Amino acid sequence: MRRGILVVAIAVIAASCNGSDGDNRTRTRPSSTTRTLPPAARPGTYNVAELTETFVDTSRSTESANGQGNAPTRTLVTVIRYPQGDGPFPLIVLAHGRTGNPNKFTQLTTAWASAGFVVAAPLFPLTSNQTAFETDGDYVNQPADVSFVIDQLVARSDDSVGPLAGRVDEEHIGVTGLSLGGATVYGVAFDSCCRDHRVDAALVMAGYLLPYDGAYEFPSVPLLIINGNGDPYGREPFEMASPPKYLMTLDRPTHSPPFEDTPDPADELVVTVTVDYWHAYLYERRAALDALSTDAMVPGVATLEQQR
Repeated sequence: MRRGILVVAIAVIAASCNGSDGDNRTRTRPSSTTRTLPPAARPGTYNVAELTETFVDTSRSTESANGQGNAPTRTLVTVIRYPQGDGPFPLIVLAHGRTGNPNKFTQLTTAWASAGFVVAAPLFPLTSNQTAFETDGDYVNQPADVSFVIDQLVARSDDSVGPLAGRVDEEHIGVTGLSLGGATVYGVAFDSCCRDHRVDAALVMAGYLLPYDGAYEFPSVPLLIINGNGDPYGREPFEMASPPKYLMTLDRPTHSPPFEDTPDPADELVVTVTVDYWHAYLYERRAALDALSTDAMVPGVATLEQQR
C-alpha cells in the first residue's frame, strides 16, 4: 500500500469507529452437535454452484469520507460458491482488497469450492471498485462485515429449505483476504476490537497489518501468510503470531496477480498450497501439513517458513 493510503487509513480510523459500534463485537460459537464432514477432496472433485445474496446489517451504518455514500445500514452483496454434494462443508469468507470485488477471485474461489468448501465473498460498501465514494479507512468496519456474513451463512444452512440448507459446518470456519482485505482478516481473527471466536484458520494474501480500536493479541489461531519477495508486510505479523504459523514467500516482487484472476505463474501453486492449508485446519486432516511443507517449497519459485 502506498504510504499515502496508510496515512489516510490511520487518519480516519477514529471517525470510522465512532460511526459504528458493531466493530467491537466478539462472536462465540454456540454449542451444537456437528455432523461428520465429508472426506477432504482435491480441487475439481465437486461440481460448483453459485448464487448471490444481498445481506443487510441494520445494526450498523455506512459512513464515507465525504458523506455522500452514507447509509443507515451496511449492505453486503455476497457471491457464494459451494460444492454440489452432501454437506455440511467448512465455510471460508473472503475479503477483497482496495478497489477489488468478489468477481476478481473466480478461479480461486471456484477451486476451493470444488475441493469441498463453501466460499462466500462479500462486496464491501466503501472499499471496492464498485463505489464512487471510496473510503480506505472503512476497513475498520469490515471485520464486523465478515462476522455478519458468517452469521447469515450459518442461518441459511440452519434453514430446512433453500440452496444452502445443511451446507455449512459452523464449527469449521476460515477467513481470508487480499491486501486491504488482509487487514480485515487480521482484525476479525486477531484483534481485540472485533475478533470472531468462530474463526478456526486465517489466510492472508499480500495483506497489511493496520491499526484497529483494540489490540492485537494473536491467539493460537492458525495463520498462513503468502506474499511476494518485494512485499515487506508479511514479516511483522508472522513474527507476532503464535504457532501454528506459516509464511510462504514467492520469489519475485508481486502483489495481487497470484490470487486474483489475472493469469500468473503462481496460480496453480497458490491453489495447491491453500487447499493443503484449508484441509489441515478446516477438515482437521493433519497429513495435509506434510503436503503443505512439500508443496510450498519450490526452488526458485517459493520458500516456506513455519512453526507448527
